[in-house]
Amino acid sequence: AIGMWSDASSVSSKFGSASERVSLSFPVHILEDARVIRESILNHRRAITREKSARRGFESYFGQKVFCIDDAVANFRDDAISCSEIEEFGKRFLVVSVHIADVDESIEPDSDLDAIAKDRAQSIYLPAGPLHMLPPVLMEALSFNAEYASEAVTVRMLIDPESGQVEHYSIKLTYLPPATILTFQQASQAAKRTKELNLMLEAGDALSRYGRGKRNKNRSDYMSVRATGAQVVVEKYEFSDIHKAMDEILNLAGNCIRRFAKSKKVFLPERRGSQFFALRCGTAPMRKYMDLAVQRQIKSIIKGQSVGTQEEMVALNKWLEKRLV
Repeated sequence: AIGMWSDASSVSSKFGSASERVSLSFPVHILEDARVIRESILNHRRAITREKSARRGFESYFGQKVFCIDDAVANFRDDAISCSEIEEFGKRFLVVSVHIADVDESIEPDSDLDAIAKDRAQSIYLPAGPLHMLPPVLMEALSFNAEYASEAVTVRMLIDPESGQVEHYSIKLTYLPPATILTFQQASQAAKRTKELNLMLEAGDALSRYGRGKRNKNRSDYMSVRATGAQVVVEKYEFSDIHKAMDEILNLAGNCIRRFAKSKKVFLPERRGSQFFALRCGTAPMRKYMDLAVQRQIKSIIKGQSVGTQEEMVALNKWLEKRLV
């Protein structure tokens, strides 16, 4: 289990200098805790897979198709999408739901596991291998997969396909059926014969055409820079229609999360103006501690529980920005 940063013996809520970084494995007791939590998660997921019903306070997506679309090398999946269409008042709308793995449910705030995740700040992907924020054994149990049902935080958006506008959105706790796992290439091929994926492409196209995320094709996130001997090679990433649709939809879900928090006068651990340079928000809680903190704030709103204060969120943001590389 590859890990990263900080002294392995210092796994409390108090941390040393952000400049003191040494690549280390996860401490043994953290891995032991993760294995115990993993068994609890899997037992719960087996139970809800058998029951196929949601308990009180949750909305069920059983009976609907849920898709996880990612790179072929992806092992851990913390976001998924459902798409459908409805007609209201004689007008057609697209219903796009972004499902985010409920990581908060399994990681107790201020526990040793939470502290080491905070210390690492985010997963880092390097040529030699990934440096994960959470132990892989736990990420595997938290991930959406094709075998077990799961709990999620779901952003449901009603999109006008003509105007590209979001007519309505909601954020709820949900139960999801086992997911259909696809690579981007598989999704592109399946879209020709799968209604839900066609609707996803339509939603992405509407959002792009009407200005909710128009891209400059020369943006740096389209590029891959690598050294080959004395030369530096710049290549464009593959960016299919499925990539574009996923990008637009996940960005929009982040925007809805921000709007939801703002409407409830709840602060998120972001610096002011983040929406203008960091489009994603709250959709990767297994890989970014900031997104895990966002999920906790959103869930507290939904459950009517106390939320983190502005001062706490500002302090957390400052800490995380020191840790990010």
